[in-house]
Amino acid sequence: MKWKRWIPVLVLLVMFSAVFTGQGTETALKEGQLAPDFKLPLNGGGKLTLSDVYKNNRVTLVNFWATWCGPCKAEIPDFIKLYAKYHASGLEILGVNCWEGNPPLVKDFVKQQGMNFPILLDPKTKGVADHYGIEGIPTTIVLDGKGIVKFIQIGSTTEAKLYAVIQPYLGTSQSNSQTAQGGTQENKNGLIARYPLANNANDITGNYPAMILLNTPFRDGGIYCNGGYAKSNASTPEIKNLSFKDFTISAKFKAVDKPSTLRPVFVGGRYYRWIAFCLEPDGTVTLKYNNNKSKTSKITYSLNEWHEATISYKNGIGRLYLDGTLAVTQIFSINHGNDRNICTTDYGSGVAFKGIFGDLRIYSR
Repeated sequence: MKWKRWIPVLVLLVMFSAVFTGQGTETALKEGQLAPDFKLPLNGGGKLTLSDVYKNNRVTLVNFWATWCGPCKAEIPDFIKLYAKYHASGLEILGVNCWEGNPPLVKDFVKQQGMNFPILLDPKTKGVADHYGIEGIPTTIVLDGKGIVKFIQIGSTTEAKLYAVIQPYLGTSQSNSQTAQGGTQENKNGLIARYPLANNANDITGNYPAMILLNTPFRDGGIYCNGGYAKSNASTPEIKNLSFKDFTISAKFKAVDKPSTLRPVFVGGRYYRWIAFCLEPDGTVTLKYNNNKSKTSKITYSLNEWHEATISYKNGIGRLYLDGTLAVTQIFSINHGNDRNICTTDYGSGVAFKGIFGDLRIYSR
């Protein structure tokens, strides 16, 4: 019969439907297992390792997508909204572009769509998507802070559906950031102080007094520092619970101009200046430690855009991250002198951060 000749065509149509409409049926991953680690190039330069991301966040969404995938494109606005609302509360989103192998095309697409979260470039074949057994895109995998798979969504999703999944893992969100309950929850994750700096200088965990602000008015969701030595500054009180053996310091910043010399975003310590996240004149970021020692990176920041600056130190290894991307790794022993405060001025060089500074978080165990 003639209809038998159409059977191969129908089979192919079903197979292509699974890929192009995101209706794959399964992945090699299962809920409850540890997600296999991977390291991929980032859109725009540098590389990112999955384990470096999830261990520094409470929950991570890994979304496999492509520019030609209609359902993928339809859900991008939902991911953008989620990232804007909950990134400060411990959410990271990684967009893994797969089965494409065209970095210039992806770069233009990301810019056009206004995608505000890290985009990784997976090889066209035999990449992470294939290793993970992804059958259709979009596919979204939710990981907790230990890299355990908590949820798998095959096909397109929505902001509301994803929020219901990630909400139990988030810290204090924008809607409840002033509640004592939120502070207590974050303390369980090692947070010992958090200064949102959106409209006041209070520590919402309740562990420490307010920050000291010198000529730093609130603006654009943070405090504005004018970059003049001793003219504007933000400084915490002494953070007594901070352990110099195991800590993480993170803050949001928006730089308003390129510095003419090494300029800090934040500095640990006044006299000893044991750690600092700094901006270079060429647009890269640098880890500064033990007063004047430093190690620079090739990772760049953009002017007048919000970024997240993070420094972690554990087991004698310091790591500097920009927007969740590892920029610097350095082995050293901290010379701290028990100087346990965090500020926006390097009192050794007489240079202060210039721009908008906010959401300072300090973790320690």
